Amino acid sequence: MFHEHEYFADIKGLNEAKLSLLLFLVSPVIRSLILIGGTGTGKSHLARLTKSVTDVKTVHLPQHATWDRVFGSIDITASLARGEKVIEHGLLKKADGGIVIMDDIHLMDHTLITAVLSAAETGMVKIERDGISSGYQTNFKIIATLNQDEGEISPHIIDRFSLCALCPAITDPLLRKQFLEKAIIRNPGNFIPDSKSSEKENQQREQILQAQHRYPYVQIPDGIMDLITSLATDLGVEGHRGDIAHSSAASALAALNERDQVSVDDISATLQVSLQHRRRDYQKEPQSSHDTDKNKSSPPEPENKKDGDGLPQDNRHEEGDQNESQQKQIPQAPAPDQVFTIGDIQFTKDLIVQKKNKNFHSMVKTGKKGSHQKISDSGRYFRSKNPSGKIYDIAFDATFRAAAPHQITRSNGTLALNISVQDIRVKERKRKSGRTIIFVVDSSGSMGAAKRMSAVKGAVLSLLKDAYINRDQVALISFRGPGAEVLLKPTRSGMTAYHQLAHLPTGGQTPLSSGIYTTVSLIRTIRRKNSHDEPFVIIISDGRANHARSDNDPVAEAWMAAAAARNEKAHYYVIDTECGYPRFFLAKKLAEHIGGTYTLLDTMNGEEIVQLVRQERGR
Repeated sequence: MFHEHEYFADIKGLNEAKLSLLLFLVSPVIRSLILIGGTGTGKSHLARLTKSVTDVKTVHLPQHATWDRVFGSIDITASLARGEKVIEHGLLKKADGGIVIMDDIHLMDHTLITAVLSAAETGMVKIERDGISSGYQTNFKIIATLNQDEGEISPHIIDRFSLCALCPAITDPLLRKQFLEKAIIRNPGNFIPDSKSSEKENQQREQILQAQHRYPYVQIPDGIMDLITSLATDLGVEGHRGDIAHSSAASALAALNERDQVSVDDISATLQVSLQHRRRDYQKEPQSSHDTDKNKSSPPEPENKKDGDGLPQDNRHEEGDQNESQQKQIPQAPAPDQVFTIGDIQFTKDLIVQKKNKNFHSMVKTGKKGSHQKISDSGRYFRSKNPSGKIYDIAFDATFRAAAPHQITRSNGTLALNISVQDIRVKERKRKSGRTIIFVVDSSGSMGAAKRMSAVKGAVLSLLKDAYINRDQVALISFRGPGAEVLLKPTRSGMTAYHQLAHLPTGGQTPLSSGIYTTVSLIRTIRRKNSHDEPFVIIISDGRANHARSDNDPVAEAWMAAAAARNEKAHYYVIDTECGYPRFFLAKKLAEHIGGTYTLLDTMNGEEIVQLVRQERGR
């Protein structure tokens, strides 16, 4: 628990977030700020401490607030008394001249978030519901928080925020000790007001007030403007929000430092919080200078390196006894692990950047299979509608509002409220939907020998894009060397999955049975949390098991593991990555043992594979 008298100056770490908050308070152009971090990193607490450095009022927006509560609707009491429609303003009118705190926006309705952001930008709220068409002016700013461990929201919504600051977990032991000491002091029986912190707080308030007065007079030289626009272009920032936010943040920093002109240092210090969340160049695979020099100095190796008798390197087990004896006599160092880039044949750019013509609102309103939220008979009540067919689940609030303006004309001394059939409204509910998709990736040496991993990564990322749009959870299991590992526990963070996959190394033996048994364990864990979830498992491998967990034959043990997986309530899709000749189609046998669908990667392009998986997933 945090003590009510804790000060902004007492917060340790979170330097990026604290700087962003100060810039947000100084610049009138910066209308919104989002703080992103994991659980318990202090983002929500920092947002609440805004009131300690400014006299501006704060209004908290509840996570499940209805549109009527946020924007406004009919005032039932006043309408009943006057016999006409009277508008009741919502929370955004109450926030006029202040700051709206939106905590955990990943739990909020996305259309509501967009509408609130639009109101903050335009200063106007429009009410179009319950037979009324009206609006009002309001001037407020927004501080939002997002827990990256629990979910994420559309890049389009993130782009609408002027600034975005990360709140990482504190790993410095000294800072953690200081935090612990303050937590002990803040116990009710131990608390003693800190005069030094109070003095720092007053100095901070004065610094912000002076910077607010100085801000309109801060100048941006032409050369600095050129730098701002070129940085936005180089980072692939779309639109002009990034340029405006960057220039405003730099001007605010100059004002805080009592300067009347923006410098290069101001641009550098505000680059991260202004443009990082708007970057659209993630799909590029930057090549290090070391790699570049290496490529210049040595010719590229062929994909299938062959020896004297023309056999591919990954088919060495087909060579004669003479070669085997030579290999026994001459010890060879194990091949180093390799990390292959992500193949772009699968259009992986769409994972990071949603297409411009994509209507994000349709993702939360549609009732199609796999959508994030379904219109349903159960779930959260989020709006009312006119009934169609049999009337049930009446929305009494909306019904009363519809009837209120007509009470004078329907006067009846025996009724406190006269409601007719045309006044009745019913509740429209929605509930979250989706499933867990588990990628089980063979990252052994046989995958890397033919450089297949690049193509596989491209296919997986295209499927991750679908998972992001549908709000499915994504998990990633890799098996190589001595065993298997869950690299990514079920999450809705497509970006996290992207980075895990981008840095997935390749090399070593193929412990196929370990990969399957690890998958079975993860399926059981998922179903213990949600018995309705039947995970969709995508296994990407050539099926060439050559390492067992025991003394059993590796292939036989893999078939035993597949039989165990078949008994789990899950759906399996096996993508065969085998290449070269001869082919053994062991992955096809795996699909038969596990009871899943099979396809051969080499027989079609990546886009066709993605379409097949989409069809299989939708069954």
